[in-house]
Amino acid sequence: MSFREKAAWIAVLTTLPVWGYYFFSVWQSYWALTLDSDDVLRRFLICMAITVVTLLGLNLLSAYLGKHQFGGDLDEAERAIDARANAIGGRLLEWLAVGVAAFSPWAATNVAAVYADAPVAIIGIVAANVVLLIVVFSQTIHELVHIVGHRMMN
Repeated sequence: MSFREKAAWIAVLTTLPVWGYYFFSVWQSYWALTLDSDDVLRRFLICMAITVVTLLGLNLLSAYLGKHQFGGDLDEAERAIDARANAIGGRLLEWLAVGVAAFSPWAATNVAAVYADAPVAIIGIVAANVVLLIVVFSQTIHELVHIVGHRMMN
């Protein structure tokens, strides 16, 4: 297994539980009408720290144990896989961003109706988390395309 495929596996297997927990807990708080900006920020920072430490640590360990060059040059096949992953992940992110922008007025109206006491703050929290969700989702798809590309190459 190439280092880049291992890195993609590490990214997917780290992202799913950490950010899955984060988004589940945020939306659970939203629907329970207990969404708090300090709590969301604290959860975000903890999940970001876990992600950075885990990704960096596991990738360094993988490079060391596998005697790989960390961040080495790409060969032609890896360039093609990377180009395909960038195209699919980037296009997905663009379309999801357009969808979120189109959906925003309706969503803001409904969020303001649910959280009538502090609609502006909650709309900001929800909007930031929706944007974060589409970025995390797009990047996870990007890494899955890497994995599939490497599996098809082998």
